[in-house]
Amino acid sequence: MILNEVVGLSLGKLREIVLVPLDNTSPDYLKLMSIQKDASVALLNTAVKVDETRLKARTENSLNRLLDKINQRRLSA
Repeated sequence: MILNEVVGLSLGKLREIVLVPLDNTSPDYLKLMSIQKDASVALLNTAVKVDETRLKARTENSLNRLLDKINQRRLSA
């Protein structure tokens, strides 16, 4: 199994956990709510890290292209 598949399965499981309907009269209500909160936090933290990684890659690519253009202009001047 490749990493993307595992991530997809994990996100699917987190989605299931977050979407479980809770009965506030259940003796396990607080425990289940805590599990859902923890799953939500894990999901949001993962989303933030993915976004940061994507932004960093885009920024590095843009910076490299800009430096290449500056070097080309210096060489042609």
